Amino acid sequence: MRGRLGVTGRRHGRRHGGGGGMLHTRAILFIDDHPNLVKPLLAQLADAAPHWSVVQMDDAETGLVYAGEARLDVIFLNLRVAGDDGQGVLEALRSLKSVENVPIVAFAERFTAAMKQKALDLGAADLLSPPITLADLRVRIGNILAVRNYQDETAFLSDCVETKVRQRTSQLEFARLDVLWRLAKVCEYRDSETGDHVLRVGHCCRIVAEAMGKDREFVEKIFATSPLHDIGKIGIPDAIVLKRGTLNSEEFRVMSRHCEIGSNILLDAPKDAAFVHFRFRGRRIGAIAAECGEIKRM
Repeated sequence: MRGRLGVTGRRHGRRHGGGGGMLHTRAILFIDDHPNLVKPLLAQLADAAPHWSVVQMDDAETGLVYAGEARLDVIFLNLRVAGDDGQGVLEALRSLKSVENVPIVAFAERFTAAMKQKALDLGAADLLSPPITLADLRVRIGNILAVRNYQDETAFLSDCVETKVRQRTSQLEFARLDVLWRLAKVCEYRDSETGDHVLRVGHCCRIVAEAMGKDREFVEKIFATSPLHDIGKIGIPDAIVLKRGTLNSEEFRVMSRHCEIGSNILLDAPKDAAFVHFRFRGRRIGAIAAECGEIKRM
């Protein structure tokens, strides 16, 4: 058997997420089968505080079911409701995910020192001893809800800050990648073949990294930075960069400087991003692969 008292349409208290700021009635559950401890006060409590929704359950079983389904702000538990010291009911309440952070006020017709200590050990936020008056209930509930209001407001603001941080981090990451790709495409305005090449390198490195089982962070990093391997060519004369045919020894020496130029441009880049090029020829492939790092081999 259960009774439901004092439910009103007025909203007050906790903010809902999403920045809308909508408020709701505070929900208070009493689990109590004693006819004289708090039952006579509940109707008066609901009338005195219309922004509180007061629900009363006569037995532990229905009280636990309700607590597991409802969104509660405070629970008052008569430790004698199950005919024992209330330990089992209190433990069962604390095991519910929906009650994890809900304050529980324990009361009983006769409190022993052992019951009080056990209740506190099991997570009771407060103890209430008879005689219990309407003023007692209003003050206890008011104090608890004041703390809840502060906790909810803090959680709401924390969620807002975390959302802003995630948005800003995403924007910064997008801007960083945008700069990297634009920097890599600089060469395209001097040599369209080189420009296409840097794009192919980025995509091929990502495919290779994924095939090697690298984590997502590594894959995205190699995809974003590998196109920069030829950025040093912006410091090489057009006559050499745009030459059709084989470079002579002097031209090749000058062209090779693009590795050093690229390193200077990206002076603060990680050491694995060093601009080193190899020409793979027949039997040298194995030796070169052993000498250079994993990232360079990609």
